[in-house]
Amino acid sequence: MPAPPKAQILPFVQAAASKAGFTGENISDLSDVIADSVAQALSIFQAQAKALPGIPAVVAPPPAAPVGSTVGPGMLMPPPAGGPDKASIKPIVDSLFSAKGFTGENISDLADVIAEGIAQGISLFTVMVKVAPGIPIAGGVTAAPGTLI
Repeated sequence: MPAPPKAQILPFVQAAASKAGFTGENISDLSDVIADSVAQALSIFQAQAKALPGIPAVVAPPPAAPVGSTVGPGMLMPPPAGGPDKASIKPIVDSLFSAKGFTGENISDLADVIAEGIAQGISLFTVMVKVAPGIPIAGGVTAAPGTLI
């Protein structure tokens, strides 16, 4: 399943900006930058996300082929190895701001805040979400994708 694209994220960003009372001629562009930044970061996360080794499993004893399934939850690898961190997200935000023509002495600071927020969200996700038990094992390795809980 692909990460949600900007088009799916944008309405939520626009609603949040409206609810917070943000107005102005560039609020649409700012919302677009935030939504696009989140979408790109989630796409990178999807490509880099990994389950840490060590998921408990039960397998058939020798001499049978090692088959069975995982019986306990697994953990996700946190960024930067298991997803993008602030250092890899900030250049995305900076380039999107530049493409929209945003300038000013604090635009880099705003990009920093957005990148940090996205990175912290991904980091918290990797800590709080687990890989569900029940992944089939064949030949001593997992044989199918797992789901998250």
